[in-house]
Amino acid sequence: MTPFTDIYPFALTVISDYRLETLAQSNYTAFLLKMKEILIKSIPRFTGCMQSLDFDTTTDSFVNTLTLQEQEILGEYMELTWFESVINDIRQVNLRVQVRGAKTNSEASNLKEKVKAYNALKEQVGNRVSDYQLLSMGG
Repeated sequence: MTPFTDIYPFALTVISDYRLETLAQSNYTAFLLKMKEILIKSIPRFTGCMQSLDFDTTTDSFVNTLTLQEQEILGEYMELTWFESVINDIRQVNLRVQVRGAKTNSEASNLKEKVKAYNALKEQVGNRVSDYQLLSMGG
């Protein structure tokens, strides 16, 4: 059995979000709930996992004991899920700014760079899953 909280540090080494940091400091229970939501949304992305990712929300843990590599990959999928929310936030801000007629290049540039970083991370995770599968099959 692997607790959800074992996965969070793998994601949090890359995620830098003042909202999550503030939540962790002000209401740790709410922070853990937010991290759980991100993880649960991320689990279906790891379609290449060599073992079942079934989990129990009453114990907030996976039924199986995940390898360190599987935990790391789930953490990276959490990063992607979190990153998508950041990109969507930027798009919402840009939409509101465009509606008011005050669109700026810096916001568009910021979004472009975030999307580029997201795509690079997505490719990195895909490569890590491929490596994991090859190693798991003895390749």
